[in-house]
Amino acid sequence: MLVFAKIFLSFFIYSFAGWFFELLWCSVVHKKAKTRGVLFGPYCPIYGFGAILVLGATYTVRDNWLLTFLIAMALCSILEYFTSFLLEKIFHIRWWDYSKTEKFNINGRICLTATLSFGLFGVIAAQWTQPFIENIFSIIPDITQVILALVLLVIILADFTASMLATWGAKKLVDFSKFAGDQTAEVKKACKTVAKKTIKKLSKKSRKKR
Repeated sequence: MLVFAKIFLSFFIYSFAGWFFELLWCSVVHKKAKTRGVLFGPYCPIYGFGAILVLGATYTVRDNWLLTFLIAMALCSILEYFTSFLLEKIFHIRWWDYSKTEKFNINGRICLTATLSFGLFGVIAAQWTQPFIENIFSIIPDITQVILALVLLVIILADFTASMLATWGAKKLVDFSKFAGDQTAEVKKACKTVAKKTIKKLSKKSRKKR
């Protein structure tokens, strides 16, 4: 249980770090703060999964920076491509599209800039970030880690459920096919509308029962 807690807490930290990085990137490059990701909360699970995959795959070769870089680059690019593919197949929505912003890309799902960044971040995570996180874990009581992991798991599962339901509801409100390229902003806006309507309905039902 403790091993799961440590892995999940690391997953959560990298998911939040990825969300924050994208927020910062949009603020600097696009001059506008935009929340990214599929879920409502401040985390992008794809970064968490990518980090755990890379850390696991490079555990015995972390001292080899070049090999770590190449493994991170390959694994995260494959993960990004198939995540984009599956999301589009399921929802018919593109949460990211590099075709108009990056010259070197594959079907708009992955691009050279992102791929190189994955390699760099993989080295940083393996060499410095994860050892630092593990040092933090060493001073936190085991039971606290387990409880915190379980609480965060419940929060993310609830968020995942709400986000998926909101996305399906958003598809009924908006025809996303008319938005070319990255449709994240439109999806986020529509999902918030669905969430507000759902909360109002639940609030009215609660009042009637009283």
